Amino acid sequence: MNQKQPQNQLFLSLHPDKIIKTSEAEKKLMLDEVSQLPSEKNGEKVFFDGIYCVKYEEFLQVGFYIRNYLDRPILIGNVTIKIVNDRGNVLASQEFRLVEIGQIPNRSVRPWDVQFRNENVFEEDIMKQNWKLVVEDNMGGKVYFPVISDTKPEPLNNEEIQKLKDFLKTDIPLEEDELRVIPYEIKAKDNGDLLVTLLIRSNTKKSLLWNAFGITVFNAKGQAIAKGYFDIGHNIIEAGFFFLRTFTFPADTVIINNADLSDWTIQLL
Repeated sequence: MNQKQPQNQLFLSLHPDKIIKTSEAEKKLMLDEVSQLPSEKNGEKVFFDGIYCVKYEEFLQVGFYIRNYLDRPILIGNVTIKIVNDRGNVLASQEFRLVEIGQIPNRSVRPWDVQFRNENVFEEDIMKQNWKLVVEDNMGGKVYFPVISDTKPEPLNNEEIQKLKDFLKTDIPLEEDELRVIPYEIKAKDNGDLLVTLLIRSNTKKSLLWNAFGITVFNAKGQAIAKGYFDIGHNIIEAGFFFLRTFTFPADTVIINNADLSDWTIQLL
């Protein structure tokens, strides 16, 4: 469901599971709430706007909007959400896996809510204070994964095939039922794009379908230098098999330009 919200120039985008459960009156209320939010400022492109919090016996429920002003869809991974007051005091803090929110379309706003466990709530009267949300990416860099369109790479030439064979001879044998994703090659292009090649090996008992996943690339200092979510189509990984895949991070998704690429690693969403 998408409805245009004129003041902030965003569409209201509901999660597919919530569309049929949301009345027209509720949609109108959401649009009215979004119209009251501050406009984009200071070059920020993604906002988390706290709307309400309600204390129940076993948890604190917090509702918020995610506003995506980017020109591409995004996906949120693991983040720490903090509730702070106007003096900067942390009133609650908890890590959440927000991938279940789904893909948030470009230039849209999506409502969501989370539940803070009681041990992560440090004040009883949060609702009576001036509060806001602070969101931190637990892996460094941006709090979101840009959704990046990618095309299937060209077949390897003979030289590349031999290089891969030599690499496989040096890799530690897989344990039973192990799936391993190995950083293989990285290259920065003159236009700012970053090419990251991964080797995916499987020794699982059953075939696996891999069609989409998020990748964060780190340099030797542990800094996130690029982050993206790729839809790679229909890839079946059978036991004992492997495939090599190159992912292109466009320049506008690279967090640190001209990074030292002599030592790097990755983490998957």
